Amino acid sequence: MKSFLEFLIENNSSNNFIFVVDGDGNLDTAHHSLDHETAFSSMYFGDRHHEFWRPIPRNRSLHASSWGRVVNGVATIVTPEGGVSSGNEDDVFDRLHAIKRLREHLKEIPFMIHAGAEDGREKLHSPIQHEKHLTGLLD
Repeated sequence: MKSFLEFLIENNSSNNFIFVVDGDGNLDTAHHSLDHETAFSSMYFGDRHHEFWRPIPRNRSLHASSWGRVVNGVATIVTPEGGVSSGNEDDVFDRLHAIKRLREHLKEIPFMIHAGAEDGREKLHSPIQHEKHLTGLLD
């Protein structure tokens, strides 16, 4: 019997893409072989760990509130705040909004969300599990 992840990989390999959610909440996608800086140059905020990372002003609607990729049924979401470990409200809400837009875009196609790693293994959540996790970080 196949695991749920094996099922996702087998059935979602044609749904690989990168995405950006702009400051107005619109989702845009591009081919998964592109990098975000090329595909969405006007909204790219960079990688927090990269020397060229720059914070994006929250009041600029043309900048991304999140970006990421979906590969083989697994979504990775990146925000300008850099991670949910701190419980940053902007980060949590940007991620929740991205999940909502991904659900709308993928409609009935099941997907999981990369939620970090545990014991050297990728930790995956369903969208509902991840939403519960994120809202639990809020005070």
